[in-house]
Amino acid sequence: MTNGPATGSGDGAPPPGGGNGLIGLRERVGLLDGTFSAGPCDGGYRIDAFIPHRATPTPH
Repeated sequence: MTNGPATGSGDGAPPPGGGNGLIGLRERVGLLDGTFSAGPCDGGYRIDAFIPHRATPTPH
């Protein structure tokens, strides 16, 4: 997912949150043996996450 540059004036209060968004995402993706990266990109911000698919055994 990629967001472009911010369009607001930046004078408003930040949105509510715990401040652990990217940390929480990284931890959760890691628990599922996935990969996660986030950082600035072309004046905006980019997040990449990959979670491998695990087939669930069919109960007998």
